[in-house]
Amino acid sequence: MMNAGLVLVTTVLCALLVRLFSIGLPAYTTAGHIQHLKWPNECGPNFSLKLGSQTVIVLASGSMIKRLIDKRSGNYADRPSLFMQGVFEQARIILRGYDDLWKVERKLYHGLMNGTKATRYAPYQDLEPKQLCFDLLDRPEAFEAPITRMTLSAATSMTCGFRVTDPQNPVM
Repeated sequence: MMNAGLVLVTTVLCALLVRLFSIGLPAYTTAGHIQHLKWPNECGPNFSLKLGSQTVIVLASGSMIKRLIDKRSGNYADRPSLFMQGVFEQARIILRGYDDLWKVERKLYHGLMNGTKATRYAPYQDLEPKQLCFDLLDRPEAFEAPITRMTLSAATSMTCGFRVTDPQNPVM
């Protein structure tokens, strides 16, 4: 009986310590996010939340989700706007929204980088890091140019068919 009491006291103390010193919001392991269950009853099946500078639409009705997402996903599926999009002026596919240019680029990338074609690039991906190690051992103080050369050479080998072997190459 003494051991059971000791185990009970130890368990309660551990639970209190965890609750006192835990970081962040309390977790509800059995009930989930109770507030997210209350909001649809108070606000209706779809409502919006302001998270930082962006508005997030919450859909709590299965039929509404099906109607909006399944049937009209092209209207609503887009990436949230980021500060870096303005810096790069939409020049990178990873930062661009789902516009017509994104669709064309995605199709081209998939044609070049699908699973069957990716195995062709393995020799380049094996050769260029070895060359980088050699360059870094040869001149460790000038490390930026060999790294740039390696990434550019891997890309040009796969897409254009030639390697960039010299950091002074005009392609760089």
